[in-house]
Amino acid sequence: MKKSLAFLILLFILLPSCFSAKQRLWSQNREEQQPEKKFMDEDVLFKKAYSSWLDGRPEDAAGTLKYIIFRTGDTKKSFKAISQLSIILSELGKPQEAIAYLTKAEIINSSNPYTHFEKGWNYLALEKYNAARTAFEKVLPLTVAPDLVAQTRFGIAMSEIELTGPASAIKNFQSVYHRFPYLISPASQMISKCFKKIKKDSTPSYSWIKPLNMTIKTFRL
Repeated sequence: MKKSLAFLILLFILLPSCFSAKQRLWSQNREEQQPEKKFMDEDVLFKKAYSSWLDGRPEDAAGTLKYIIFRTGDTKKSFKAISQLSIILSELGKPQEAIAYLTKAEIINSSNPYTHFEKGWNYLALEKYNAARTAFEKVLPLTVAPDLVAQTRFGIAMSEIELTGPASAIKNFQSVYHRFPYLISPASQMISKCFKKIKKDSTPSYSWIKPLNMTIKTFRL
């Protein structure tokens, strides 16, 4: 009787812990078998990011896309998330961060023209004109899409203003709108700015006259 009582006491003590361990193991196996229950599906996260962006919450959209990049092992999904994130970062005025992510995208797939295209515009925002032109020039051998080619050539012309001068850039802008008439308005605006820059650079500077006049007036007093 004493042995039976002792056994029942021991069973009473150990049973809850055994059950708890069994429950934890079952729960762990269930999570391993159904990972989608533990984490939100990545396709759902993409929709969430897009919805945030449409709602005017680009920071939230960027955060969701960064999370996808962090957690996914799928290079295609990672590339997609980086591509979308770089556009949002550009809109947020963060070209340096956008370039860092685009460099990762380039490692995944260097033959995608949009990666180099986005890189070019972000380098322009940072006033890194050589890097911008190099990025834009990588686009042209990778695509024949008319709109992308047109906007790439426009970006090259923008780079040339500082690299080879406004006169050379004018020729590039003229070439752009002759080949792609829908860009005539922005190209014309840039040509006008280039002519103003040429005129300004060729006009002698008389900035010393004003302080000289002030000095003369001072002495007269």
